[in-house]
Amino acid sequence: MQWCDEANVGFQPVPMKNYTGSFISEGEFSYRKVNVFDQQNHPDSFLNFLASNKDQKAKFYYQRGKFRCDAI
Repeated sequence: MQWCDEANVGFQPVPMKNYTGSFISEGEFSYRKVNVFDQQNHPDSFLNFLASNKDQKAKFYYQRGKFRCDAI
């Protein structure tokens, strides 16, 4: 995911002759439509969904349980 919708998508400017990467610049997932800056500001974004899942997994009651394997 790109950082923002600005030139160089938030990375340090690099002369084109030294530039080896590429950004998604067109379509549904272009940096103008999907980027970290915009996703952080929308509570229903995919980025915030992933962050909340990470926080839920860190809670104690999700870390404990019993596992039984009868296949061995």
